[in-house]
Amino acid sequence: MKFDPYEVTLLTVGALGLIAAVVHRELRRYPVSLAIILTAAGVGVFALVPALKIPDLRTNLELTEKLTEAGVLVSLMAAGLGIDRPLGWKSWMPTWRLLAITMPLCIAATAMLGVSVLGMSAASAILLGAVLAPTDPVVADELTVDGPADADDLDNDADIVRSTLTSEAGLNDALAFPFVYLAIAINDNGTTAASVGEWFARDVALRLVVGTVVGVLVGRGIAWLAFAHPRDGIRLSKSAQGFVAVAVTLVAYALAEVLYGYGFLAVFVAAVAFRREERDHDYHHVLHEFTHQLERIAIIGLLVVLGGSFLGGVLSATTIATIGVAAVAVLVVRPLAGQLGLSMLELSPVHRWTMSVYGLRGIGSIYYLAYALRQTTFEDTGLLWATVTATIIVSLVVHGTTATFTRRRLEAAPF
Repeated sequence: MKFDPYEVTLLTVGALGLIAAVVHRELRRYPVSLAIILTAAGVGVFALVPALKIPDLRTNLELTEKLTEAGVLVSLMAAGLGIDRPLGWKSWMPTWRLLAITMPLCIAATAMLGVSVLGMSAASAILLGAVLAPTDPVVADELTVDGPADADDLDNDADIVRSTLTSEAGLNDALAFPFVYLAIAINDNGTTAASVGEWFARDVALRLVVGTVVGVLVGRGIAWLAFAHPRDGIRLSKSAQGFVAVAVTLVAYALAEVLYGYGFLAVFVAAVAFRREERDHDYHHVLHEFTHQLERIAIIGLLVVLGGSFLGGVLSATTIATIGVAAVAVLVVRPLAGQLGLSMLELSPVHRWTMSVYGLRGIGSIYYLAYALRQTTFEDTGLLWATVTATIIVSLVVHGTTATFTRRRLEAAPF
């Protein structure tokens, strides 16, 4: 019997969607995450169903980039809409320190491993550190925020771990971009003072400022349309349509990119700015629930394809060295850099170690690698794909199998 690949694909996607819906809540009782199940399902489906073409993330970089970009965008909006911790210098201090201290330390240490252990060029090693910088809240969602708080519980965001890991993931998805551009600049122009100066002025200062400003303006502007417009027929919260979250995402992202800013940053900032307005309004729940459902759909597809790609050659350059670097990056570099970043903050040991250890790697790393390789030709492309993919696998296994135990410890631990 000959099977139509299109029909087999539809059946596979539908079946996996049902499996994800059934097992998602149940998995919280066991030491395994939905991300592990979906990725393993991808391996199994593509290995056992001949009608399905095994995906290769390397052969169509534009498609890989756009698909992962969509997944990151939806995740950013869902994360921003779900954070209730009041925005401020002191209240978000763990987040700021993870971004300002831990993230650069991780990039530098990973780049050094790339040069010393893998023999990469300086540009490729910096790119490796940059693409492994973004963290992903999806891999172990037991440790991230569930969504907006109820109206009578708005200030009860006592779980600093959840809000910190979520806000870190939301912001470092954008803050990895300057380092990706640094790797591209060094690869193309070397380390001259002129090229580094141009990189800092354009890719750090200008683009970060534009992304932030656009995000604030879009988030507050659409919040005014949603909650404060004088005409009921225009006020978005009256109709309670969840797809407005998609509109906010697209407007913030595209406007920032058109104005030469970072779209990822604009999306997350817009979501956080929107959440600051009328915090007790039920419309926040509508938008977050809609966005969360889209995120779940996107992640199901992306993780299944990621699992299938393991069979398509993306790991062909894997060696003992690449596996060792991946393990060190997840098990040593991030935890130690996290401890340094969070040092001297008033946190319990459990909270500090959880925020240090759970620097989850996922879809964002695939996006940045595909993006960079589309911009210019790097040496060590095979090593980059193998190391990044191996790091994601290590993160899926380590973080996905320990998140349930860690969540239980957090629930029992004093702040």
